[in-house]
Amino acid sequence: ALVCAFAVGRYSLARRQRRSLPRQWLLMARPVLNSDERRTMRMLREGLPQYIVLAKLPLVRLCQPRDPRRVRYWFDLLGSLHVSFAVCSPNGRVIAVIDLEPERGVSRRASKIKQSVLDACRIRYLSC
Repeated sequence: ALVCAFAVGRYSLARRQRRSLPRQWLLMARPVLNSDERRTMRMLREGLPQYIVLAKLPLVRLCQPRDPRRVRYWFDLLGSLHVSFAVCSPNGRVIAVIDLEPERGVSRRASKIKQSVLDACRIRYLSC
């Protein structure tokens, strides 16, 4: 009985801790690209008209684990990282990634992870 009461109490606590959805969504739209990114996007599209240029992609969209049992590990490691632009062939294969470094810089660890992932996937990487 004590174990059952503990389980019910824990379940109730977990339900209360889960965030409820807001009644009003006090949000507004914002541009996806800042002025530097818009300028770079324009230059890439003009300079590479035969390719597709995608902006602000999560790094996990550019790779997949060889071992499907390791999906959680790789997602936990890579899930928070993004790239500024991906240059793709018309069939969607990523050929190169271009990262614009923010003014505050990028951590050495994040840079190493991106470089290593893209090297493993044979995707050219340019950071500027």
